[in-house]
Amino acid sequence: MSSIEAVTVPKWGMTMTEGKITQWMVGEGDKVERGQEVLEIETTKVTNVVEAAASGTLRRIVLGEGTTAPVGALAGVIADTAATPEEIDAFIASYADRLGAGDEGDGGASVPRTIAVDGGVVNVLEAGPESDETVVLLHGFGGDLTTWLFNQSALAENMRVVAIDLPGHGASTPIAGDAVFPKIVSAAEAAIEAIAPGKLHLIAHSFGGAVAAAIAANRPSRVASLTLIAPIGLSRQMSRDFL
Repeated sequence: MSSIEAVTVPKWGMTMTEGKITQWMVGEGDKVERGQEVLEIETTKVTNVVEAAASGTLRRIVLGEGTTAPVGALAGVIADTAATPEEIDAFIASYADRLGAGDEGDGGASVPRTIAVDGGVVNVLEAGPESDETVVLLHGFGGDLTTWLFNQSALAENMRVVAIDLPGHGASTPIAGDAVFPKIVSAAEAAIEAIAPGKLHLIAHSFGGAVAAAIAANRPSRVASLTLIAPIGLSRQMSRDFL
């Protein structure tokens, strides 16, 4: 029996709905190995590569370079030598029906929304099933909630996950006046309180680590776990060579 494998436009992040084919790294008739980078795709947030899901030969390029297509669209076909041109044609024809039925589509992209807090708004992106516990993702200085582009969707398969634009980042309102850090913590706490009742699992990077630690100190009964990735604020020293 012949083996035919699809190369599709993947879904990177909760808000992605389409991608632009920027480069095919292999040509029709080239042999590929499972895990080999075969295609580069650009979105509004990131440019990344697609790896082959199976070994075989790239028998057909369906979407040429420069084409923009929805998540789940068939970009190419990898098949073994036993697959006939007729079988590949039938596979391509059937794929449009699968995409239309939603089997390979984006499943409905999540849309960020703003939460009103003192002094402005905090932008959040929610994903995953309703739960009594929520994972909260806090990015570092100069970043935004797209820092967690490849993490949020994976975590949201089994848990409720909220990514936040800290004040002054992304679409969240900057903090005015003095005492900036306490105000950032207060605004983040207010947004979390509004959308994430129950226990919290805070995951934070760099500057967000300091914010998460402050939230945990302020509300110890609410925080079930604290995961800090290269956080600031836990030492009086810093690496000036790194800076």
